[in-house]
Amino acid sequence: MQRRFLVYVVIIVCVFISALGQPPTPTYAGFTVYLTFDDGPYPGRTEAVLNVLQKYGVKATFFVNGGRIARGPHTYATVQRVMRDGHRLGNHLWLHFNDIMFTAKPSTEKMVDQFNQTEHMIQEALGTELWQQYNSQPKIFRWPGGSPFPMPGMPNVISYNWHATSGMNPTVQHAINNVLYGLPEAHEYGVYAWGDGAIVLFHDTVPNTALALPAIIENLRAHGATFGVLPRPGDQPGTVIAELGGVPPCAHQPGNCFKENQIGVLPPK
Repeated sequence: MQRRFLVYVVIIVCVFISALGQPPTPTYAGFTVYLTFDDGPYPGRTEAVLNVLQKYGVKATFFVNGGRIARGPHTYATVQRVMRDGHRLGNHLWLHFNDIMFTAKPSTEKMVDQFNQTEHMIQEALGTELWQQYNSQPKIFRWPGGSPFPMPGMPNVISYNWHATSGMNPTVQHAINNVLYGLPEAHEYGVYAWGDGAIVLFHDTVPNTALALPAIIENLRAHGATFGVLPRPGDQPGTVIAELGGVPPCAHQPGNCFKENQIGVLPPK
């Protein structure tokens, strides 16, 4: 009896020692991801994205260009649907003009003018009831091309960059891999490297965006993700969220941001 007891004790001690030598298993249970879409509304393609989000019950954020809204009544219906489906609208200025990129050092007057023009188009597209709903929410903004600086002259606006991106015009599989895993060798990181609070950039003007979304949503959900709309809890007006070219905490642990060390699996091609 005593010998059997000693055997049990030895087994327990060995298991305990072994556990001490193992790295902690990462857990992503309950982490929130923020899907965002730039440059719309685009006829047909934005609707395709909205259809996928509706199918999966996912809410997202759309940073819209005033110049695209102004192209016709069909774009008004798309902007209205964004709001009615429970998504968020953000201001992405008029269009991607080179003279308003932060590298061109545009004047505060020019930026505020483009911001206000876009707000006017959002108001015209939404109509009174939906505009009141939009206008009661915190104002969110993304500088075309991204920027290390917040929206100038607008201290009540929260500015957003992104952590992970599908890329400018990727294949479907590249979009999936870029978002989930990135390319750590090139210092580009995916959602699984960033974890909770990751902001993902897509373009709803790109046809492969809607095609890649189902696999991305299914993969993230299978590993505990939920999806939210901006602003994230704690994001403050007058600040810029997410550093361009930022590095997630995992990068400080050699090799930890690489695919083989991340939770999740590559979706099938």
